[in-house]
Amino acid sequence: MFRKYIFLGLMIMLGAVLVMLVVQGRKQEALRAQTPAPAEIIRTARATATRVMAPRDLQITESGGDAAGGAGAGTGNTLSAVIARQSIRNSGRVAYHNIMLKITCLGKGGKVLEIRTRLLPETIPSGLSRSLADLANEPFPDGTIRCTPSILYAEIGAAPPQ
Repeated sequence: MFRKYIFLGLMIMLGAVLVMLVVQGRKQEALRAQTPAPAEIIRTARATATRVMAPRDLQITESGGDAAGGAGAGTGNTLSAVIARQSIRNSGRVAYHNIMLKITCLGKGGKVLEIRTRLLPETIPSGLSRSLADLANEPFPDGTIRCTPSILYAEIGAAPPQ
């Protein structure tokens, strides 16, 4: 008989909890109906360029041979002349801009002396070339025998106003 009263008490408590949850849910729904819906804001993002990693359309052409002379070749005109003869050719169908170059300066035995990155902000239209002559004026580390430029990435799309 005692068990019967305990079970009845638990059932009454469960019914009271259910009624309380239903009443609170209806109060919250009424509050939600009274508050206005937030205004929807639509923003349009401006178009950005698409970055192409190591594009195959851009090639470094007119590469000269290694600089003659071993030590001190980086301070002479030989290495600068090799860099000045190199250019980037766009053989693709789209124009590229903001080209990031990686220039690896090598010493005797192919030892890497320095790695530089340079941004070329100019646009290279399809079928045209751009010379690397302005990079030849930069000082090279002592003992540089050869500098190897390569293209890390370039951007296609609308070029920024210059």
